[in-house]
Amino acid sequence: MSVEAICFDVGETLINEERVWQMWAQWLGVPEHIFFAAFGAAISQGKPLDVFNRFKPNFDLDAELEARREAGKLWVPQASDLYPDAQPAVRLLGRIGLKVFIAGNQDADMGMFLRQSFPTADHVRTSGEWGVSKPSAEFFARISDELDMAPRNIVYVGDQPGYDVYAAQERGGMPTIQVLRGLWGLTLDPAVPTLLPHVAVSSLLEVPDAISHLG
Repeated sequence: MSVEAICFDVGETLINEERVWQMWAQWLGVPEHIFFAAFGAAISQGKPLDVFNRFKPNFDLDAELEARREAGKLWVPQASDLYPDAQPAVRLLGRIGLKVFIAGNQDADMGMFLRQSFPTADHVRTSGEWGVSKPSAEFFARISDELDMAPRNIVYVGDQPGYDVYAAQERGGMPTIQVLRGLWGLTLDPAVPTLLPHVAVSSLLEVPDAISHLG
């Protein structure tokens, strides 16, 4: 296996989403520790969206997002939301000669933020810009096509066992590295098919060494 490129997921890989869930807890009027405990339990039961219905019956995500938008309560990413190892890891991998791609399930506005935050990345794309999202095979095919590389030469790095590890391996044909952090990275969702990653790390700064194991 010859690793020529690295593709990073976004949420809980490069960006700490703690503020996202804190704002949902505040919006629903639920103490943060109660919301996080319920969310973790819902993920472990394979029903993550049930946590919203638990605190607000007949919860409508689109309607709630619109209400939050009108109230000026939407989450907007900030530099402080980046994990401390994110920018150094992206720069380091570029310096050692690898192409660096960033691609996740986010909207076009997040794409703009990511390009500003990671100017040394070779490619930055979001599902909102492509019109396809994980865990579809087409999402990973887009990465391979833009890099003009075989999937086996691209390592996908993400936190979620299902959408990142399983989907990238089984539907994208890519080797994977899982970063063990965040609600999904540390909580198994039985509703989503999973595979063990080729390598697991606790920090993105461990990725260069992890690549040597893949090779």
